Amino acid sequence: MVARGYKILSEKYYVATGLKHDSSQLRNRSHQLKKKYEFWKGLQKETGLGRNPGGTVFAPNWWWEQHTKGRLDLRKLQNGAPEYLDQLEEMFHDVVVDGSTSFIP
Repeated sequence: MVARGYKILSEKYYVATGLKHDSSQLRNRSHQLKKKYEFWKGLQKETGLGRNPGGTVFAPNWWWEQHTKGRLDLRKLQNGAPEYLDQLEEMFHDVVVDGSTSFIP
């Protein structure tokens, strides 16, 4: 998104919530959420991991430590999908590359 888009988003966010955030704050949060969504989509395709009855990914602690190094927000996905997964799908489903449509001739 370009600077003008973040400015408009910031204004609409303020109208909807009464909270004032500048463009860089919204941009940073958008990038964080996109990374979280990318990681979640990758988890769904990861082989060698188990699934708990609720559908959450089951992996040993060493696996989580290795794949979420320095990203505690991603470590939270060990407990299941984020409660706002529907909104992440709406925002990023056409944007995130997960390898499902890759083609190598």
